[in-house]
Formats: sequence, structure tokens, C-alpha cells
Amino acid sequence: MSQSSDQNASSSSSRGATSDSGNSSAAFDSSAPSQEQTEQEQVQPQVEQQQEQPKEEQAAQGKFWRRVKFGSLAGVLAFGGLLMGSWLFTVLLTGVVLLGTAEYFNLVNARAKLLNVAAPSRLSVYIGCIGCAIMPLIAMVNGGLLTPGAKFAGGLLLAMLLTQPRRPRWSQFTGYVCGLFYCGFLPSFWVTLRCGLGSSAATTTSPVARLWPALLGGSSLWTTGLVAIFMGFAGVIAADTGAYLGGKSFGKTPLIELSPKKTVEGAVFGLASAICVSVVLSMAFSWPPKPISAAVLGVIVFASSLFGDLFESALKRQAGVKDAGSLIPGHGGILDRTDSYIFTAPAIYLFIRYVLPKLA
Repeated sequence: MSQSSDQNASSSSSRGATSDSGNSSAAFDSSAPSQEQTEQEQVQPQVEQQQEQPKEEQAAQGKFWRRVKFGSLAGVLAFGGLLMGSWLFTVLLTGVVLLGTAEYFNLVNARAKLLNVAAPSRLSVYIGCIGCAIMPLIAMVNGGLLTPGAKFAGGLLLAMLLTQPRRPRWSQFTGYVCGLFYCGFLPSFWVTLRCGLGSSAATTTSPVARLWPALLGGSSLWTTGLVAIFMGFAGVIAADTGAYLGGKSFGKTPLIELSPKKTVEGAVFGLASAICVSVVLSMAFSWPPKPISAAVLGVIVFASSLFGDLFESALKRQAGVKDAGSLIPGHGGILDRTDSYIFTAPAIYLFIRYVLPKLA
């Protein structure tokens, strides 16, 4: 009896040991990842990344098409204002200047917060916005002359400094001067081109002048200033589009640290696009009279538009913001969309006054 009981105990203990080892091996097997699980864990991040890329591309395409739609609408309004007459064009420009000046002083306030210094007073900002908006109207009333507007800017500067609750800082003085010059005086050159250069640019050989309906002004509508503005707008659009497409397709070399997205390749495509558009339009408008003059105009338009873009980028970087505003869907603010045009008008005016006569 004792032997049998011992045998039964030993057999049961051996079965228990076997079961314990089986359980421990099973537990080990369940805790260790299988090869299939490892492969799935490696593939899953790749799948998620592939799923995110189409979403990013769709978002970029949506933003691009919003920019195209608004840009087309703005182009139609600007071109319509040009054709309808100098007063309507000036009124539209006045509205743009008013909104752009408000965005500029918002950048000034953001910069003041970063430096922990006193921002411009609200009254001085109102004076600056209204004063800059009035400058194009002053140029219009005076037949495109900018001298009265410059004198008016001097009076505005004095009024803005006097409305400060404390002694004005040097940074506030320079901010006011820059705002009046950048937002008010320079855009007034578009009015000078539209109203001050009234000599007829179209000749009998110009197909646009010959075919333009008499109900819309006839051939006399196409003055030197109007053609110059139209070619300036078209050159800026061509430069911007060419730089974007060229940089997106071939861009590898950064152009400048101030704007990391700009590339040398994109700038080359933008320059070529501006020159080609200027030359083609000069054939349609018979102005400028020589292709070399049109090519030089294309170079000037490209350079001034690029400088305006970089200047506004510097303002935003100093203020620590990405966009100057959020008024325009897909574009940011007014300054984000019109920065390329601010320095273009005075550049075209100087080209007509001093460069074109030497190339004729």
C-alpha cells in the first residue's frame, strides 16, 4: 500500500511539474512577439505616413485653388477699375491702402510686445491709417503729382508724434516714417501712372487699340500710364507664378535665409516669366517700342516685386508672425497679397522717366 501510494504521489508530482513547465512555456510564448506581429508594427507607421501624405496634398491643393479663385476675382476687379476710369481705380486703391496700413500697425504693435516697449497710441494709429488712405486721393486731385502727398505725410508724422502719451521713442518715429512711406506714399505711384501719364501709348499698329470698342473708350483709352499699369500687374503675376512653379518643380538651392521657401531656381523661372510676358504684351500694345525695352521692364518688375516680397517677410519676422493678417482666405492679409506691387509702381515710373528715353 505504501509503495503504491508513493508511486501515485510521484506520478502526480511529475504530472504537476510537466503541467507547470507547460504553463511557463505557454506564458513565455504569449509574451514574446511573433514575427508577424513585428512585421505589422514595422509596416503600420509606413501605412499611416502614406495615408497622411494624400491629406497634406489635398490640403495644399485646396489652399492653392482658393488662392487662384481669389486672385482671379481680385484681378477682375483691378482690371475693371483700370478701365472704368482713374477715379474708380483710385477709390479701390484707397480701400486697399487703408486695410494694408491697419495690418502694418498691427505688425508694429506685435513688435512692441516682443520688445516689451510702448506701442503706438490708438489715436496715432487711426491718424496713420486715414492719412495713408488719403494720399492716393491727394495724388488724384493734383493730376498724379506726389509732392502734395509728401507734404501731407510730413504733417501726419507731426500729428502722430504729438498724440503719443509719453515722449516718443526713436523706434516709434522710424515706425511711423516707414508706415507713411511704405503704406501711403509708394502705392500712390499707381495713381501717378494712371493719371499723370496721359499721353496716348497706342498707335495705329496696336491690335488692342484698333479692336477696342468705342463704347469702352476706344483707342484713346490706352494711355502710357494705363498700359504701364497693365504690364506691371501682368509682370508681377507672371513672376510670382513662374517662381512658384519653378521652385516647386526644380527648387533645390535656397535663395535667402529671410525666406526659406524661395529658391534660386524659382527666381530664375520667375525672371524668365516676367521678361516673356513683358515682351509679348509689348507687341500687343506697341509699347515699349523695342523688345529690348520690354525685356528691361520685365527685369525691373521682377526685381521690384521680389524686393517687396522680401521686405514684407522682414516685417513679419521682426513682429514674430507668419501672416500680416487673415482677411483673405488662403492668402493671409492684404499686405501678404499686395507686397509685390508696392515697390513695383515707383520702379515702373522711374523706368518711364529715366530709363526708357535712353533705350528709345
